[in-house]
Amino acid sequence: MSKFGNKYIQFGTLLLLGLIWGSAFILMKKALRSWAPEEMAAGRIFLAGLFLVPFILHQFKLLRKQDIFPLLISGFFGNAIPAFLFAFAQGKIDSAMGGMINSTTPIFTMLFALVFFRMRASLMSMNGVLLGLAGAVYLIYSYSSSLQGDWRYALLAVGGSACYAVSLNVIKIKLGHLPSLLITGGPFALTSVLALIYLLSAGTFEKLAQSPEMQQDSIYLILLALFATSIGVFLFNMLIKQTTALFASMVTYLIPCFSIMWGFTDGETIGGFYFVGIGIILTAIWLVNRGQNKASVKSA
Repeated sequence: MSKFGNKYIQFGTLLLLGLIWGSAFILMKKALRSWAPEEMAAGRIFLAGLFLVPFILHQFKLLRKQDIFPLLISGFFGNAIPAFLFAFAQGKIDSAMGGMINSTTPIFTMLFALVFFRMRASLMSMNGVLLGLAGAVYLIYSYSSSLQGDWRYALLAVGGSACYAVSLNVIKIKLGHLPSLLITGGPFALTSVLALIYLLSAGTFEKLAQSPEMQQDSIYLILLALFATSIGVFLFNMLIKQTTALFASMVTYLIPCFSIMWGFTDGETIGGFYFVGIGIILTAIWLVNRGQNKASVKSA
């Protein structure tokens, strides 16, 4: 059994991912001071490809013909499409609404697993998902009691969350036999090329050369691509392989905990609601983990 089979390491990895992706919001906020949303999304994908592809060139020989399509599905639905959907949506909705919508990912993950992949989920896991959603909604709404934005653009964020759920199930069911690094970097071999084509057609590099502000804010884009996209997605894929898609998707409930924490370090105030929300979310994650363990014992 790999080290990721240890439940404490699984919980620790989930918390680390919450920290990484919860920190992504402040990085995006700073990058968006001079970068257009769609150019930031494309730049993030392109840079992630530069980071990852050199490390997986020797692993392409492990790919079978039947792996290509699921790998592309994972890349487009797990990285490329949501990056653009959330980039466009975030310009028209506030961060509280975006965070709340992103927290629907476990619901979509469970529904897709049940309906399209004929996977089973225990009643305890289902209750955990619903409790976690309630905790995330409570946490976000208590922090920002007004949810503002154009609901038409909110639907783009809903689509992004659904895309994540598709990728989660595909990785678990169709790509579990491949190394996590290949699952992570393989899709970027194509999507990063498409992102580069977009950046070239949009004249982004010319804008970058002429804008000291974009050059200065590029450091946040680089950090976003390296940590939130490359390292974060790699750890996430390892977690999916060793647990379940549903358990791994619970990280979306932890993201608001850390994004609000960053707001506190930036001078914003938080109250007792913060710790109540975290307690609800951690209880929900425990329920999902407990439910998946009971389900695996019954099926053994």
